[in-house]
Amino acid sequence: MTRKAGWPAWPGLTRRAGRASRSLGPRAAFPGQALAGARGDRRPRLTVCQGEAMDYAMTPTTQEAVAQSRANFIDRLPYPVELHLEWLARDGRPYRLEAGGETAGHCIVAADGMLVEFHLDDRFVPDAQAIFDVVAARAGIKQVWLHSFDGLCLRCCLDKGLTATVAGYCFRDFLPTPAGGAGGLVRRAAGPGDYDGLLAHTDALYESEEQLRHMLANGMLHLYHEAGRLVGCGYLIRVRPDRDWRDLGMWVPSSLRRRGYARRILADLKDWCLREGWRPCCGCAADNVASRRALEANGFVSRHAVLSFALCPPGRRGNGVSRQL
Repeated sequence: MTRKAGWPAWPGLTRRAGRASRSLGPRAAFPGQALAGARGDRRPRLTVCQGEAMDYAMTPTTQEAVAQSRANFIDRLPYPVELHLEWLARDGRPYRLEAGGETAGHCIVAADGMLVEFHLDDRFVPDAQAIFDVVAARAGIKQVWLHSFDGLCLRCCLDKGLTATVAGYCFRDFLPTPAGGAGGLVRRAAGPGDYDGLLAHTDALYESEEQLRHMLANGMLHLYHEAGRLVGCGYLIRVRPDRDWRDLGMWVPSSLRRRGYARRILADLKDWCLREGWRPCCGCAADNVASRRALEANGFVSRHAVLSFALCPPGRRGNGVSRQL
């Protein structure tokens, strides 16, 4: 969960009665979305058997309404989802995808036209490219963020000829390493009473005051001291409430970096997860070399990435993937 330039901003964490505080609004309010039967409706159509035509549509809905479809999507993936993408999906705008009047799956669009989740039930996978094109056009998609192990969405992007960059690395495997723990550091859980002291650290400990309050209120942040001095923080965050996945991360004050504190904090968090039977997973931005080295020093292995695909202007095709994985 080590963040740096290259990741989009953390999604808003404001909640109202357990739901995102913003309203989805009426169906016709979404950009580029024409209601069925309206003049100028140019929804793509696919000719199927016996000369019939199948209509594709996307309808704004709620997170609760797509919960089962989201669970099916998670079950299909071979590895745990990246926390950052999970938070973007949780706070994004969900849509029900329809084919021929039936529910085909769902997608979720985050801020600034970012598609962060695209899922179809098996029997609609043959229509994936046509449905993907509807989503791109009607939701005004500007970019797609996905895991490199999300085969369906990856295929749709590549078939469309989109250009991608590696935005971050996913560490889902790890080598057996000796249980070294914190190496003499003292850990304690941070709470709301630590807010003022932590607020003074402006060197990438948090990205907004709201985010810091949320982490403190939900037990996500742990303080590490050496001889009574704060030398760093560890993040231990449950990725999804229905999975025993824990996202690990660390922060060290800029004045104390390159002294091994990050490695020791990560080692302690990793040992903690293994003792409790949780699956540790990590991620870092592609340009965060220091965090990547600290993760690799603790035996974490990255075989996968978070990819960012930029959509081309209409009528143009991209030139493929800019980095080979």
